[in-house]
Amino acid sequence: LMIRRPPRSTLFPYTTLFRSPGHKELGVTPESYILGMGDVIGEIRRFALDNIRRGTVEQASVFLEHMETLYDFLMQFNYPSGLVAVRRKQDIARGILEKTRGDVTMALRSHSLENLLNKNEISINSAKIQEDEESDK
Repeated sequence: LMIRRPPRSTLFPYTTLFRSPGHKELGVTPESYILGMGDVIGEIRRFALDNIRRGTVEQASVFLEHMETLYDFLMQFNYPSGLVAVRRKQDIARGILEKTRGDVTMALRSHSLENLLNKNEISINSAKIQEDEESDK
């Protein structure tokens, strides 16, 4: 079990390995809680995109996993749309999740390619230095 230092965020319980508070602990109705979980998915997307911009794509991948967990939770509910607008939240969350999955995948691939290019550039520069040293002899 890994415990990380809390980020400066109200979403801390949702983005760590700690248990999220329930609707009673937050003092909200179950319906509001479920709809709020749909909103949290979009907020976590912002964290993932911020990590991509900073170049910490592995952390963005972790946030994607959190989004998937929340999406799975959200998909457990099937209320009539007249009572709770959960279907719309589920549809929006699905779209956000798929966009984020694409963004994180592209970032991971780009990061991997960048590392490979840097590694090859170092090898090429090292070979050139060796050639120059041998030609100076």
